[in-house]
Amino acid sequence: MSWARCAVAAVLLGLGFPAVSQAADPVGCPGRPDYVGYGELLHGLPAKRIQGTVTVSGSRLHITHPFGRIVFAGQRIRVLYRFEHSPHPKLAATLKLARVEQGGRAGKLVAHGHSHLLHGSLAVGLKVPGRAPSRYRLTLTLLHGGEAVKSLSEYLVAVKPLLDARLVLGAATYRQSDTVNGRLENFGSVSVTYGADYAFERLESGNWVAVGPPGIFPAIGFGLPAGEASPCLTFRLPAGSLLGHYRVRKRLIGGEATAEFDLVSG
Repeated sequence: MSWARCAVAAVLLGLGFPAVSQAADPVGCPGRPDYVGYGELLHGLPAKRIQGTVTVSGSRLHITHPFGRIVFAGQRIRVLYRFEHSPHPKLAATLKLARVEQGGRAGKLVAHGHSHLLHGSLAVGLKVPGRAPSRYRLTLTLLHGGEAVKSLSEYLVAVKPLLDARLVLGAATYRQSDTVNGRLENFGSVSVTYGADYAFERLESGNWVAVGPPGIFPAIGFGLPAGEASPCLTFRLPAGSLLGHYRVRKRLIGGEATAEFDLVSG
């Protein structure tokens, strides 16, 4: 099975993607920005999320949602909350979306929703307006007997769907003995799925020509949310690579990312 199919199968089976390493980046890797692309719109906004376990009126609720901090204009978003034991008959919820004004203050209310039963859990959802790009504050309010008892909020950016992942290297030139380091930066608005594979190509008479035999890589997939940068990626040049102008290619589901460099003596 190809890594792409394996990654998709993992998502369908609920396995998700493997956790990325938090180890320190090797020397020569480009710096890892906090935000890239649309992620810059989140700068200055609190990073808290509507997720986790809360206790309300003696009942423990587990709150989850599948969307990230960057969503699509016109998208329906939904928050699920399920009870740890039996459902509390008087607990309900509302979800409100307000446009964020300058300075991070919540302004005009633009959408709202009320809870309903969904696959054994309670769900509350709403539709994000079509205006983009826009910044919003999403607030989940838990009600007991119609009275608000707890509120949770997070900040979102709504944009148009766009695939735009870029490969950034740590240097413009490398020696034959060097290891090429880089990272993917997701400037788009959709999550990117990538594997462990990569390939080198050398520019010859105006054409890109593959260098070395195809590599053997584990069938594994990683997810990169919109507006974020990946951990450092390591690319090893095939032995005996000639001097010249090269590029490294990284396949993505739905596209690819490339970065060029020069291989020099030394």
